[in-house]
This record gives sequence, C-alpha cells and structure tokens, in this order.
Amino acid sequence: MPSEKMRYICQRMKDKSRTDIELTPLKAEIESIFNESNIDEDCDTITRLLSPYRKTVRESLS
Repeated sequence: MPSEKMRYICQRMKDKSRTDIELTPLKAEIESIFNESNIDEDCDTITRLLSPYRKTVRESLS
C-alpha cells in the first residue's frame, strides 16, 4: 500500500504534467514505469524496472 506521501506525488503527477521536457520514445517508456501499480513502500519495483535503462540514460547524458 503506497504511503500518504506517495499517493500525494502520484496525484500531483496526474494533475500537472510537465510541458518543459521533450517527449521522446525513451522518456515515454521510462514514464510508463511510474505507474501507480508499481509504487511500493521502498520503490523496489520501480528501481528494478528502471535498472535496464541506466546505461542508455548515462550514454544519452554524456
């Protein structure tokens, strides 16, 4: 069960999407991980799902 803080964050994400960031296929894939069903108390599920993207993101930032 998500904590009160996580429920607040999820609600804010739904209410106010960011418009200052270009939408790319990679960004869309990564954003899909932040689905409410993936949010747990320690964010372990999100960490596990984001892990494969680590190398790609680091290369893109370089």
